[in-house]
Amino acid sequence: MTDEYWSLDIPGLDEDGANRLLAVAETFDSVEAASVIDPTLFYSMHLSREAVVIVVRLLRASLSDASLTNDDTYLATNLREELTEWLEQIAFDE
Repeated sequence: MTDEYWSLDIPGLDEDGANRLLAVAETFDSVEAASVIDPTLFYSMHLSREAVVIVVRLLRASLSDASLTNDDTYLATNLREELTEWLEQIAFDE
């Protein structure tokens, strides 16, 4: 299996079509796990490396905000760590 993580962005695709594409993808030897992401439950977007750097900086700065709840701090910290890990991984791969 590869460590790469590719995705598809197909505007207008409905749930049935997504599930049908998933079934095809799962026939590939390199695909160990795949999933359909429900757009009513998750917001997915593709950010450039530069945008991720800015988001990490903003998250780092916002974590000192005393008005954040514990849940807000937890979620922001996890997102910052996830994005930082991605930045480190792509730098390592270069």
